[in-house]
Amino acid sequence: MAVLPALALIALAANSQENVTDAGPGQVLLAPDGEYIAATVKVPGLPGVRNLVTMRLSDSSASAVTGFSDTHVTDFFWANDERLVFSVGKLRDNDTKEEYRGSFSILRDGSGGRKLQQRRVRRRTGNQISHGAPPRLLNRLPTDWNSVLISRIEPSAAFPEVLVLDVLTGRAKRVLASQLSVTRWIVDNSGAVRAAVDKGDDVLDGKHRLLYRDTADGEWRVLANFNDDELEVLNFHADNRRLIVLARNEPGGSALHFLDSSGELSERLFSDPGFDLRNRVGAAGLKQAAQGQMIFYQYMADELRTVYFETRWESRQQTIDEALADTTNTIISWSDDERKLLVHATDSHGASDYYLYDTTYRELNFLQPPAVWVRH
Repeated sequence: MAVLPALALIALAANSQENVTDAGPGQVLLAPDGEYIAATVKVPGLPGVRNLVTMRLSDSSASAVTGFSDTHVTDFFWANDERLVFSVGKLRDNDTKEEYRGSFSILRDGSGGRKLQQRRVRRRTGNQISHGAPPRLLNRLPTDWNSVLISRIEPSAAFPEVLVLDVLTGRAKRVLASQLSVTRWIVDNSGAVRAAVDKGDDVLDGKHRLLYRDTADGEWRVLANFNDDELEVLNFHADNRRLIVLARNEPGGSALHFLDSSGELSERLFSDPGFDLRNRVGAAGLKQAAQGQMIFYQYMADELRTVYFETRWESRQQTIDEALADTTNTIISWSDDERKLLVHATDSHGASDYYLYDTTYRELNFLQPPAVWVRH
């Protein structure tokens, strides 16, 4: 894995204006305190390579956080206001499948990088070797600045386990081992792992079970049995009892429901008779506030459609849409105090821009594309 120095990455990104489109952003996220933005950008002249950059909003100063030349950053998340966790991958020869190459934590200026510990044992299944999978953020732990709750598939396993990751040292402590064919762990809004989806006894028959427990250390019980296309569990509601799910209500369609702790579908939130709510290609899906309050659900119909559940956020959206009348505008990220919102605007030709909306002063400001941040 070759790594370019940060200055070399800056030079590449500054080559010419015609490279801006090719070096467009991938993932873009606002830091929890709203002071920085991080994004992945393509590197001109290096096909298939993406690197991580950050920008301080107060003065538009930017840093090239990574400088890979033969692999790229596949995804990342903010662990706290100062440190990010990112994963890298590489396309195998003559293949479109990305091979996971490991994960790292790093400070927002590109210093203090540390490889995250992961067992090196690999399990061969047929002709395939398990390389594990990147960490998925489950919860930032408010009582420990440098620790986050993650799920991750180890190279020696087929299913994810839950760990508390110390992003400063790179060490991880197991909370829940890979078990019961669990494919996904779900935390409530206090950070307790209280639901899971597994494949049951036969992992090949397309059937699933929703597991649930009433407390963080309670006994697991089966809340529902379902087939692939019958139920999709999205998250816990703010009450930490009900789950928010997509349930099939008619051929080709799904409705958004609450699923209560007895396993019964309760309140039906909304459905669209003409379109499937599961179609979230290019859409944000379900967005929730820090304590689990539902903000909106976005899906793709004949156009991008957004259904709001909270009037305060809907009012913010209306203000943004009035200012940006010729684009489709989605709030994709926000600071913990909800003062700063990151807005993705897309026109009818698919061109994208990003804006920062200040909810206190009701100001909307254009952001330079991430590909040109490091030119400043």
